[in-house]
Amino acid sequence: MPDTLKIKQPRDFGDLITAPFTYIRQHYEVLGKSLLYFVVPLIAVTSILMTQYFSASFEMGMNPDAMNSGDFLSKFMATSGTGTFFGVLTMTALAAVIYTHMKLVADETVSNAKITVDHIWQGLKSNFLGILMISIGVFFATMLGVIALVIPGIFISVKLTLVAAAYVLEDNHSISDAFSRSWHLITNHWWFTLGLVLVLSILIGLLSQALSLPFVIVSAISGFSGFADPNTAGTLIAIFYGFVTSLNYIFYSILYLALGFHFYNLVERKEGAALQQRINEIGNSANA
Repeated sequence: MPDTLKIKQPRDFGDLITAPFTYIRQHYEVLGKSLLYFVVPLIAVTSILMTQYFSASFEMGMNPDAMNSGDFLSKFMATSGTGTFFGVLTMTALAAVIYTHMKLVADETVSNAKITVDHIWQGLKSNFLGILMISIGVFFATMLGVIALVIPGIFISVKLTLVAAAYVLEDNHSISDAFSRSWHLITNHWWFTLGLVLVLSILIGLLSQALSLPFVIVSAISGFSGFADPNTAGTLIAIFYGFVTSLNYIFYSILYLALGFHFYNLVERKEGAALQQRINEIGNSANA
């Protein structure tokens, strides 16, 4: 499908919500394959770990004495920590895939019809470690703000929303430059950015609930009817929630795409007019 969606342009709030869905519809083939090859394997590992975590949590709820067991607690903490680690890796790979694809489309580095999974792989290799370091940096910066007071933590987290996008979507940006870039672009657009993230987070939550609702209904009916014993029910619930929790990472593609569009939106709003003025000045000088 030919590309009809202009990426580098100002957008209002509604456009930023709908643009990711249009983008997915236009680029689903290569984007879908890239997610399947590079993100889904991490999701599978995370799903297994989250299943073990939920299973241990269910066992803890059914048998409070298990908390007194050192082996159980160490296993529980190890599963929780490993699951969190692979969750971070999954989000990092997801961001690298999404932003690499957007950069190729926006910069027209490669014809849209010729963008391949290999192009995404090259971008993933180049940007994965940087995005991972950015995620860690944003986490600690936000935690410092929360430790000071909760409000500064929220303020900092929103100001740093576009760090990963700046790192990938613009050339020659170091990690420190990407932090500065995000801080600069969101200045005077803090509330707008917060609203965008909140609306998209609610949307992702609704999609997640829609995905889990059928199983919740079946589980409730089975529980009330006595079809399954508590241990079997706990295992099934752990497997399901481990799967759903991990699959939800795919929904965050919508958030990353929206933030990519928002990055270009702010760049055009803040710098587009100045860039056009410089082009006009160069043209006037050449004609003089």
